[in-house]
Amino acid sequence: MDYSNTLYIADSYNNRVQKYVRNASFGETVAGQETGVAGSTADTLHYAADLVLDVNGDIYVSEVNNDRVQLWTSGSITGVTVAGTGISSYSTWFAAYLLVNILIGTAGSANNELDAPYGITRDPMSGALYIVDRFNYRVMRYSYNASYGTVVAGGNGQGTSNTQLYSPTGIYLDVLSNSLLIATYLGNNVVRWTLGASNWEIVAGHYDGTIGNSSAGLNSPIDVMLDPMGNCYVADYFNYRIQFFPVGERNGTTIAGVTSVPGTDATSLDRPGSVILDNQLNLYVADRFNHRVQKFMRY
Repeated sequence: MDYSNTLYIADSYNNRVQKYVRNASFGETVAGQETGVAGSTADTLHYAADLVLDVNGDIYVSEVNNDRVQLWTSGSITGVTVAGTGISSYSTWFAAYLLVNILIGTAGSANNELDAPYGITRDPMSGALYIVDRFNYRVMRYSYNASYGTVVAGGNGQGTSNTQLYSPTGIYLDVLSNSLLIATYLGNNVVRWTLGASNWEIVAGHYDGTIGNSSAGLNSPIDVMLDPMGNCYVADYFNYRIQFFPVGERNGTTIAGVTSVPGTDATSLDRPGSVILDNQLNLYVADRFNHRVQKFMRY
């Protein structure tokens, strides 16, 4: 979302990014192909997982199935790879997941490679990108125009210890505390990793990765963000809800959806995939399996 509350949506299964001007009924394709065709060329995307904007309206898009991050400058019809290799190859894990054969980018664990990049955020001051390298269980920092990244969180294999990240997905850069908030999908928690530190601190969910649906539990959290006061919002994927955690609190309040009950009505969610706030602190939720974005008024 930009300063004018224009909404940009990573339309993952349509392999594109859609732009919705405030109150518009129709979107405009601003990255990828309008028809939804997938590919690994400069003018296509393959499972756009997340995006971040810069002040010029340029779009950085993480592509799970091309193992790359693409930069689409405002108005461009092609992207440029700024992280990952993006070289076409066969992916056994994704083919098994979809039961189809597809060509996608080369996954790797070197510092110039990514394996299913997911969440992405950007430091507005330095221009550095922070990329969740999901199946390398780490977060990479790419300085502006760098060809190689640096591990800033995780990188110690999968697991639930406080030096590991277990299938990380969502990410938020907290500039004020110089730290990253990371949603760990299989760790069932949200953690804070101060930049330069060797381990995380718990923010929400259980230390040991236990699944829960109580006010203190989470079930596959997939995205996280903070409001200007430092309160935390979590897309609690398989609890079908958005949890609100006041600053310093470990017990959350459900502010959207119904705990453990998926639904299609206006108060329900079915696997919420991401959360964002506008400049009035209204909440927008990508309601993935209802194929919609829901707006909830300020909590």
